Amino acid sequence: MENRIYFVTAKTFGNKKIFKQDKNCWLFVKILQECKEKYGFKSYGYVVMPDHVHLLIEPDTGMNISEVVHRIKGNFAYQYLKTT
Repeated sequence: MENRIYFVTAKTFGNKKIFKQDKNCWLFVKILQECKEKYGFKSYGYVVMPDHVHLLIEPDTGMNISEVVHRIKGNFAYQYLKTT
């Protein structure tokens, strides 16, 4: 759907409080920015909490919200697991 802004909440695996560490917060923000540039969606805001994130996202016409969230979470998980 075009011209829709979605409020998304994404929990961490097992509700682990991985975002209590600044390096993980910054990694998420970096991945969000990289995905935004690569996949062309708009991000209007985000909040990073200890065990979840809130996002305001408007997908590009080429991707739906599920695909956008999948890309963000998948890229973050890959990079996070490489650093632990």
